[in-house]
Amino acid sequence: MASAELWILSLGPDLHLHEPAERDGSGPGFALSGDDSAERPAAEPLPKFGEAQAALLEELQGRGCVVVSFLPPAAWLLAVAEHADLAPLLEANPGVRMAPYGPAERRVSPELAAAVRLLQRDGPAAAAALAAGSRLDELLASLPEAPEGGAAQVLGALRRHRPTRAQVQAQGRTASSAAAAASSATADTEDEGPARVVLDVHFPHLEPEDLAHLSAPGGAGVEAGPGDVLRYHPASAAAADWAQPLAALSPPDCPPLLEPVRGSPLLLQVAVCAQALPGTVEWLAGAPQVSWLSPRMTARAHSLVASAITQTGGQQPAVTATTTAQMLSTHPFWAAGLDGRNQTVGMGDSGLDVSSCYFHDPAVPFAANIKTDANGQQYFRSAEHRKLRFYLGIQDMVDGSGHGTHNAGTLAGSRYDKSNATSEPLDPGTGQAPAAKIAIMDISRGSAFEVWTPGDLARSYFNVTYMEGARVHSDAWGSDLTVYDSMSASLDRFAWTHQDFLSVTAAGNFGSSAPTTVVSPANAKNTLTVGATLSRGSGDMPVAYGIKVYDMSVTQTHGNGKVSTRSVRVVGASFGGDLASLPRGAALVAASPPEACANLTDPAGPSGGLRGRVLLVKRGQCFFTDKMWTAAAAGAVGVIVYNDRPDGYFSALAPNASALDPSALRPMGQVPQATGRWLLDALAAGSVTISLRDVSNVSRPAFEDVLSASSFGPTVDGRIKPEIMAPGQVLAAAANLRDTARGQPGANGNGTAGAAQCGSPESTRIMVGSSMSAAVMAGTALLVRQYFMDGYYPYGSRTPGRGFVPSGALIKAVLLGGAQSMQGSVSGTGLPLEAAPSSRQGFGRASLLHSLPLAPLPAETSPGWRLQVVDGAALAQGGAHRFCLRATGEGPLRITLVWFDWPGEPSAVKALVNNLDLQVRAAGRAGAVDYGNGQIDAVNTVEQVSYDSLAAGDVKITVSAPVVFARAGKQPYALAVQGHFSGELQQPTGDGGAASSSATLPACGAPSPPPPAQARTGRRPPPRRSRPPPASRWRIRRVAPNRRA
Repeated sequence: MASAELWILSLGPDLHLHEPAERDGSGPGFALSGDDSAERPAAEPLPKFGEAQAALLEELQGRGCVVVSFLPPAAWLLAVAEHADLAPLLEANPGVRMAPYGPAERRVSPELAAAVRLLQRDGPAAAAALAAGSRLDELLASLPEAPEGGAAQVLGALRRHRPTRAQVQAQGRTASSAAAAASSATADTEDEGPARVVLDVHFPHLEPEDLAHLSAPGGAGVEAGPGDVLRYHPASAAAADWAQPLAALSPPDCPPLLEPVRGSPLLLQVAVCAQALPGTVEWLAGAPQVSWLSPRMTARAHSLVASAITQTGGQQPAVTATTTAQMLSTHPFWAAGLDGRNQTVGMGDSGLDVSSCYFHDPAVPFAANIKTDANGQQYFRSAEHRKLRFYLGIQDMVDGSGHGTHNAGTLAGSRYDKSNATSEPLDPGTGQAPAAKIAIMDISRGSAFEVWTPGDLARSYFNVTYMEGARVHSDAWGSDLTVYDSMSASLDRFAWTHQDFLSVTAAGNFGSSAPTTVVSPANAKNTLTVGATLSRGSGDMPVAYGIKVYDMSVTQTHGNGKVSTRSVRVVGASFGGDLASLPRGAALVAASPPEACANLTDPAGPSGGLRGRVLLVKRGQCFFTDKMWTAAAAGAVGVIVYNDRPDGYFSALAPNASALDPSALRPMGQVPQATGRWLLDALAAGSVTISLRDVSNVSRPAFEDVLSASSFGPTVDGRIKPEIMAPGQVLAAAANLRDTARGQPGANGNGTAGAAQCGSPESTRIMVGSSMSAAVMAGTALLVRQYFMDGYYPYGSRTPGRGFVPSGALIKAVLLGGAQSMQGSVSGTGLPLEAAPSSRQGFGRASLLHSLPLAPLPAETSPGWRLQVVDGAALAQGGAHRFCLRATGEGPLRITLVWFDWPGEPSAVKALVNNLDLQVRAAGRAGAVDYGNGQIDAVNTVEQVSYDSLAAGDVKITVSAPVVFARAGKQPYALAVQGHFSGELQQPTGDGGAASSSATLPACGAPSPPPPAQARTGRRPPPRRSRPPPASRWRIRRVAPNRRA
């Protein structure tokens, strides 16, 4: 193939790519040439390709085009060969619109565009600041007129170029002896020449069969000799072809450095001096084969009490007390034999001190077994070492900061001098899965918390520990970028192709410093993103911050006379009166118009239907006092205001409240947007009454509070992140040993240092943050995996022959389904947390007792929940699976759907590609449709329907597939049902046939299908093929197998 270029094909609205320098999805998006249609309202159903996409895909391939990726809601990114003939295709498909992928600036990420504008505006001063490692967000904010766009997604500095340890050693910059290497590893800087910032140049992903379609006219393929294959490595080709033209754009003393990211043919790293950044970005964006340009941001590294909280859900008294936590009764899963045995966890961190008491193995020397691979990297591999399966020194073989040793200890630490890690008294440094082994990659050099990770996590990171047997991977680091970038996409690609794998990532420690602070790769779709709670003691009481919080018991009477209840929290306004003074069982009524600024419509006509009721109103358009006055004039006794934005609770302040007529004062409270939406739905389905009580002085355990530094969502495209919470404070885990004479990190060894440290204060340390939470959760995920593999499902006791290997999606679904909605606050604010699911606490705090049944357990310990799962079922476009269970009416019920999605495009407004939907119809709710996450969700890869209480009766569950990308074929999923119910889920067969019901239950009626998406078509004139500029082309080389390409 001589050349190819990227095009866009669309069957739907023009909302696929970001406007230049925009990333919030509010702009008009990518507009095709000649499209004069109006922007589609967000609430209008979006079109889908439907059954026609398979035929269209085949026709494209026959005409020299291949589909590279899906751009929601209804577009494809195409690779178009030079010989492609598009006119017949467009004539035969009048609804199809096509155009070259452009203009060039659309291929530049908003955050990179912001950096370019900063340099263009502030010149040498900005270049010097970026080269020195100054935070880009602070530089943008410090300008008199800050550039718009991109700044909100940046939380740190552009990465400065730094060679790997292997590269430094290859250049002869370090001594060859191991001692010299260990000593130099503590240095934070080296002589590396002029300071450069790093860009990532992305090329489209193509399969081998795609190359054949692009290489020969008519898509007839290529002729190859026996055993010959086509190799596709655009990054290597670009590194060779582009070095000279890019050098012409840089200062002579600072030429650009072009290098393919190790292991990835699709990612080119370009390091340039900051002053050359604008010209370099403009040139690269004009190359027709480039799909996306983004900055490489700095990446940073972001316990018994923790394990007791996660195993029991905090249910047992004094579970956070050290003496109680050392008892096996507070660790029921360890007592049942679930301790991580035969499991391996992968991790990337600052390293691991193998001489620590919690990792030391006197039978297997560490230093003597270190080897060097073909890339110059040191590694250790052992099947016999009691804790360490694999250690790869990507940067060095020393933990200079202690971050990695602490996290490894939290994951799987166990004292080498105890034959049974779970015998009483439990050691405070025991990890979550003490019998598991560790495969670690050292990605940090020296004592700094900065880490160096491969750009392609699928090809050069997760695959490394996966090959060593790790099926759960813990990552307590992240970039300084909140957008879905190439690292996020590569994580999703690995999870898509390895469905038995689960990535667990820390949300980050950026707190509320920006509108969204969950960073890459924690904002990937197919990872389990973990936020941090406090751990020990008592949490904040709202009254200490002058905030009144009430528990509102909501009783809903359905059309069939059945009753359901739910409790939500309400924040009282600073004026108007005490909400607890409202009559118990007061009727709730929705305001019309919803903002209640004036002229309310009486729902009961002139008879006074608002009188004596509590008015539910929407925030916005007028003062809170105006809403109160309007409610009082209509005879309402109180007001509940729901947020008009998805940012949780808010404070209702009224500077003019003193001027309000005392007769118009009414108790007023505020609830989040999701709570308001639920209340409106409840009112539409029946009658609602409420009762409130003051809980401002109620003391809750500290683990009910979110750590104030823990990052929160939603993601830039609106997904729920973090997804689960775990303790992140006051963790006692392994500490890296230090040379007390010099205060330097001790070198890893196999001597007796570990024995001297066992039980001493130096053997453990306290660290705080979401890094610790991710390690807690990854260790907990190992116990879930062991539960299924060792045959504990579904009865809670080990049954030989019943075990199976769970998918990563199933482990995630089970953990999220058992998570408990936190009742505390964001520490230091007094404002309560929005009920799960929410952008602060995700689906709640981890609780293994609710996730997995255990038998036998004392009645006072067991929540009495059952578990039924479906794993590995798959749906094609338009398919649906149906299930039926029966609620017992004795307590909560949760239904959780999780799928690992096809990787998204960093250039797209939405990361979601394959969209599944969860619908539940419960007889206890008069058959009303309950959607996953409370609404028709086309954003998340997790959907959950949760009932605090549900009357006895059939529960009909439908999983449907409105959109499945043609190249994905079928979308696998996992379904978990937890709580109080009877019956069994039957594994469905086929890609959309109805699942059979349990033989003991009546067959489910067919639930209504999801609302059909309305297609919009319109003939567009065929675009004229434009000749690409004379830039470097993709390079495909035909080589024999096993030869270097």
